[in-house]
Amino acid sequence: MIPPEMPGSCAWSEPRRMSKRSWGESDENEQFRSNLLSVVSHELNTPLTGIINAATMLEERYPEEQEYVPMLRRNAERLRKTIENLLEISRVDAGTLRVRLSEMDMANFILSRRDPLKPLVSKDRFELDFEMEEDLPHVCGDIRRLAHVFDSLVLNAVKFSHGGNLPAGQKANVGVTLTLEPVASLPPGLLSTRDKKTGMYILVTVQSSLPSIGESPESFEHLFEPFAPWRDADTRVRDGLGVELAIAKEILHAHEGFIWADLPESGAQRQGWKFLFALPLLSRLDELDLVVNNRLSTAIGALSKMSLLLMKQEPGSVRRAGDEAIISKALQKVLFRSSDSIFYIQDTEEFAILMDDCDPEGGERVALRLLNTLREEMPEFRFMWAMATGPDDGSNAPELLEKARDSWRPSI
Repeated sequence: MIPPEMPGSCAWSEPRRMSKRSWGESDENEQFRSNLLSVVSHELNTPLTGIINAATMLEERYPEEQEYVPMLRRNAERLRKTIENLLEISRVDAGTLRVRLSEMDMANFILSRRDPLKPLVSKDRFELDFEMEEDLPHVCGDIRRLAHVFDSLVLNAVKFSHGGNLPAGQKANVGVTLTLEPVASLPPGLLSTRDKKTGMYILVTVQSSLPSIGESPESFEHLFEPFAPWRDADTRVRDGLGVELAIAKEILHAHEGFIWADLPESGAQRQGWKFLFALPLLSRLDELDLVVNNRLSTAIGALSKMSLLLMKQEPGSVRRAGDEAIISKALQKVLFRSSDSIFYIQDTEEFAILMDDCDPEGGERVALRLLNTLREEMPEFRFMWAMATGPDDGSNAPELLEKARDSWRPSI
């Protein structure tokens, strides 16, 4: 690892799970800790929710009170966030952290984080500055989990900055850029840890305009480990558990992505720490496979089902340019749940619809409802359909697709 005081220093996360055994704990101790955290978090969250709600109501009723009530609400929310992070890092340690993947527009997602983050960075006299390439393709991600990643990087960029040196009345900024990059532009050290050496990535970069607070080479190397770089509770100088970046690392690994940090070369105009994460662009078939694997792992754990519905136009139907977009939009309009996902498989001209918590009977009801609605609104299209349900009919996308394609049914 290159020490951070050298030009171009870079710290990245290794793609490995933190093992509870590496912390010298037995299975029984791990289970005890997990159960204890669950019980304690529930018992703390319940009264905290009441405190936060009451404080919010008091703020609305007494807007002239700008000191004690807002302080009460902020600290209660901070405590709730601490509890959430403890639970998340316990899931990381146990290897049970899950993501729920769906198609998402990263540009809109990043911009949506502006308002939640604004009050958190403004108290340290920072502003957010966004710069994004136009017409970026969508990615496959978990919006809630990626919000944790992005928020953590922004807040750590502020935390690692020399904010106390600002002249009175002046503000610094945290710059956020969103670009499309080839895999060759990623640090070589990252690529050696994965088989994924080709393709394109959506790259998110977060950097403070202020010089960074100096860190030792050791703390820089351990940046993405839990409780680092503030391992010693008696001597730490920053707030927080120090687990946010460790959680972010595991979230990115679950997305087949990367996360790393860079400390620009020294100099009078040196900016602060640069935090980056990259999400891969996948073909629709690869996305389908990734999402199926992800959701089946959740379904098996919850003893629930996930149905895969296939639809395609009947043989002999007239195909026109733009049919794919028209049909996809119509399907999305009819589907009730935001968790239902649509994938168009271009090679076979099939629409694959994933439905969580859906058994074969429920899947068939959804299929018939879709077909009836499409027939009424788009009579020029006639669709065949087929269905398979995981994990009974398969444990991955190829198995479910093969099973479904064995039983095509005519349109109604």
